[in-house]
Amino acid sequence: ESDPTFLEFRLYLRSRQQVQAEGPHPSLRQGEHVQPSLQNATTGIRSGAPIAAVLECVTSVGTDLQTLGAEARAIPLPLDDMVEVGRSQQTGFFEKLLEADPSWWGFISRSHCRVQLLRSAPSPQQAGGQLMLKVENLSTNPVFICGRPLQKGWADTLPEGGILSFRAKGRDDKETTFIELRLRRARSKFT
Repeated sequence: ESDPTFLEFRLYLRSRQQVQAEGPHPSLRQGEHVQPSLQNATTGIRSGAPIAAVLECVTSVGTDLQTLGAEARAIPLPLDDMVEVGRSQQTGFFEKLLEADPSWWGFISRSHCRVQLLRSAPSPQQAGGQLMLKVENLSTNPVFICGRPLQKGWADTLPEGGILSFRAKGRDDKETTFIELRLRRARSKFT
């Protein structure tokens, strides 16, 4: 007597020629294309999309950020594309930032939030328009926009220069901000 099958996966591999002829999988046509970065982290951006800004880590509990390369500290953001942020989308990104204290990993969801970089209309003060990031929390763990908590299902806007942070109660039952990401314009092709 054997146990009934609970879950079964089937893997179908296609050649590059088949993908070019048939197109990508339907889930990739409708959502974001996951493209690996040079640091083996998936960015969630379309291949070849120009990077207009980044979410750059400026604080990470127990980590000397100067020892990490610029790419290892930043999530690239193309203009107008929806990008999911989380442990599954930026594989290894959060783990590297929190390597000194992995107890915080569990407070960042696999798909924690969905972001979209937008540009305001040009003004006399900002000829190219101001960048802002629309943030929607997908997780039961809150995310903070310039210090304001954003609960699951809620959305808010992060201004250019603003901080998106992750905060939770640690082992000492004290609330700690363990990662802070600042929205800034990209300086080069990636960061």
